[in-house]
Amino acid sequence: MWARLVGVILLALLAPLPASAAGPWRAQVVDADTGAPLEGVAILATWHRRARGHPAIGIGRTGFHSAEEAATGADGVFVIPARLLVDAPPLFPIEGPALALFHAGYGGWRFREGRQALTGDGAVIEMRPLGTAAERVKYLERRWSADERRSLMAWRQGEGPEAPTDAPWQSLPRYEAAINAARGAVGLRPVGIGYPGLWTERAPTPDPPGEVRLRGASGVAVDARGNVYVADTDNHRIVKLNAALQPIATWGGFGRREGELQFPRGVAVDGDVVYVSDWGNHRVQTFSTAGRFLAAWGELRYGELGGTFSPTALAMTRAGEVVAHTSGRIYRFTRQGALIASWGRPFQFASRAQVAVDAEGHVYGISGASGDRPPIMKLDREGKELATWGRNGHGRGELFDPIALALDGAGRIYVACWGDQHARVIVFDAAGAVLHQWDVATGTLPVRRPNALAIDAQGAVYVVDIAHPRVHRLAPFGR
Repeated sequence: MWARLVGVILLALLAPLPASAAGPWRAQVVDADTGAPLEGVAILATWHRRARGHPAIGIGRTGFHSAEEAATGADGVFVIPARLLVDAPPLFPIEGPALALFHAGYGGWRFREGRQALTGDGAVIEMRPLGTAAERVKYLERRWSADERRSLMAWRQGEGPEAPTDAPWQSLPRYEAAINAARGAVGLRPVGIGYPGLWTERAPTPDPPGEVRLRGASGVAVDARGNVYVADTDNHRIVKLNAALQPIATWGGFGRREGELQFPRGVAVDGDVVYVSDWGNHRVQTFSTAGRFLAAWGELRYGELGGTFSPTALAMTRAGEVVAHTSGRIYRFTRQGALIASWGRPFQFASRAQVAVDAEGHVYGISGASGDRPPIMKLDREGKELATWGRNGHGRGELFDPIALALDGAGRIYVACWGDQHARVIVFDAAGAVLHQWDVATGTLPVRRPNALAIDAQGAVYVVDIAHPRVHRLAPFGR
């Protein structure tokens, strides 16, 4: 009897219920000073799933559910069509719409007559006109003084346009376009609205005619044909080099669309597929070796993998798993992007360093801890620590600011350290014994700031120099 009663209660709690407010929603937007209707106001309406009684708490990192755009007509009226919103369990209803409004020359809005939300029909919304070009710039850039900010508190979005971080950018193109048209009219750079963010202040620098210059490169991989792939991080692209280390192709480019990149930090090759850690877009993208876009996966929706997936390094296991590192956490995916497992803790591995995997799937990384802890770590497939080795210092075989790490086919571990005159690449065997060292001090390493490593099938070592951006190839040691 009790089991049946509990089952009935659970069924009642879990049964979906229709949302209480499903539209349509209609309102008029007017000039706050003159009362004249405003045409062409960009409207963005969003809905969120919330924990009942706690409107600020979403499910996971966000409760974003959906979005709808609209615009006012000549009479200042906009209509958001009725939506079929189905609530999940009654403790987690869908709430909305929350509004964002934008119109060039206006800054901030409020409901007339004390209304607090858009419900049904008949609402009037007043927008505050901006009197000067200087005020428009202040609004678009949020550059108000403290006194001005206090005076704007009566207006919603009074300090600057609403820029939702959880709504997918594809869901608000007209709203973003309206903001960027206004920014362009006063000489400001465009911005990206929505998820993922768009780092327009870090757009790439064009190459000089006839040249391909690396900027901030932080990942390198080599294929079976000897072609080299470089994650040209600050240029938001992949650069492909031939066996003579001459550039033969580039692809990517700054942006959020499929095939575009924001700060690619790592690259790996598996047969004819190139995997790229698209750090700024919180995803992994795959391409053919000719640069044709194949697929994208990862945190494509805000908070989908816990809100922390910004992959910095990639490695491939012999079984074809993709291992991604982000802020100390390791993610394992299939070749197609299905999540197999994840583990780790913040800063377990150094956030900017590479990771590597061996034939058994063990993960090697550089510790994010300071002090006397050995900097090189070996963990099993589930994240259990198996071994550590290495000693901090400037002596032979010692590590100073290790940054890059790679394994060769024999299971030897290569570690590169920054340090200008102390820069070095050290080779360890599987037990942590030092086998070889290239360094600046002896003239055997022509790189002062090695930022990424890769080893080809013949044991040649590819080193990315971030100080003098290029790729160097070191002959296999012992030959």
